[in-house]
Amino acid sequence: MSEIISAFKEIAPFLTEPLVLVGFVLMMVFSVHKQLLKSGIIQPLPKKDGSQIVRLLLRYGFWLGVLIVLAGFGLKFYEKYSETKNTSIISVGDGNAIAGRDINIYSSSDYKKLQSDLETARQHAEELQQHVDKYPNDASFQEELKTAKQNLKDAQKRQEDFKREVLKLAEDFAKIPINTERLRLAKQFFDQGNYQAARDTLNATEISQDQTALLAKQQRLQTEQSQVTTQLADNATEFLYKARLTAIDYSLPDRIAQASQFFESALKSARTPENIFAYAYFLDENNQFSAAEARYQEALRIRRQLAKDNPTVYLPDVAGTLNNLGILAANSGRRSEAESLFQEALAIDRPLAKGNPAVYLPDVARALNNLGALVKADSGRRSEAEKLYQEALGIRRQLAKDNPAVYRPDVPMALNNLGVLVAADSDRRSEAEGLYQEALEIYRPLAKD
Repeated sequence: MSEIISAFKEIAPFLTEPLVLVGFVLMMVFSVHKQLLKSGIIQPLPKKDGSQIVRLLLRYGFWLGVLIVLAGFGLKFYEKYSETKNTSIISVGDGNAIAGRDINIYSSSDYKKLQSDLETARQHAEELQQHVDKYPNDASFQEELKTAKQNLKDAQKRQEDFKREVLKLAEDFAKIPINTERLRLAKQFFDQGNYQAARDTLNATEISQDQTALLAKQQRLQTEQSQVTTQLADNATEFLYKARLTAIDYSLPDRIAQASQFFESALKSARTPENIFAYAYFLDENNQFSAAEARYQEALRIRRQLAKDNPTVYLPDVAGTLNNLGILAANSGRRSEAESLFQEALAIDRPLAKGNPAVYLPDVARALNNLGALVKADSGRRSEAEKLYQEALGIRRQLAKDNPAVYRPDVPMALNNLGVLVAADSDRRSEAEGLYQEALEIYRPLAKD
């Protein structure tokens, strides 16, 4: 069926030729006339009625229609052949071919000049060849001929290069959008073969003036864009604090929903990873766990990408986001996923802490504590959990020693966690009591303050 359709598409243009249509009509008329005669519905025209020409027409009219159809097909074929012949095929440098038009290469003054140079070089080489043939022992003619042949070769190459570049230009001109009057005129001159006029139309001074104006405009727009970005960031900050202040207005029955709307408005102004994380943390704190996880994941994607280009700045944020996602996963029963998240966070925090322990050791302790809390739920991994808690406790003792005002409260928490784990072993109750006692000794003075 597809072959029939394809064949019909090939002959369809021929069927619109007037001669073809007239011929088909005549064939139909005389075919019907012949069938009517055979069936006896009409009688043959008597010799006394009508001329000899009419009788011949009725007798051979069908074949006359066939001849007219064939003539119509022939005329249409000739027209299509002429169109194909008049449409040049431009070969381009990459070996492809594009249907094009006459681009008047040979009538251009540029080509004529190259052709003249080529003829001059050829004539000079021929003259020198004649001298060499006549005086074969004259070394000076030999050297001149060598130079002349090279000049001829160079002239031929320049002409071929010119044709190739013009053809490539024609191909590229056919592809590009013509959005300026200057370029439209240049193309028009190019199509006419007036390449000098095309060059003059693309006036470098005028183009440079336009370029200067456009670059200045671009700079103004970039400055404006930078200012708008800063203003939007400030606007987002206002919305963020409006959201947080709304969240603590417990007189509002829908304070969470209202605060969420303000967070969303902040993200419209500046969808930064910091703002997204702040919104996720708010949702997390207010038990909107599914929505919180989606925002944490969005912040994580952005922070991972940023950390590729600037790990020193953004890797700590990646670890913090992983930690919060790990807590959400653990609380929803996805323990294996949570462990992977905590492990990745810890793998980031450890190298950071080596480089800057005062800043990042607290993050290591946090990750160890979270991982220990997750692992201890598996009775077969209590020993592993204890090692994690012990390492976290050691870090927190050191931090509290260096900065007791900030980190001393974390020590009894670590002692308590370890005490709970140890107390599960009935043989270690005394050890657990010692941990609890130490925690209590730290808590008492803190409570007084």
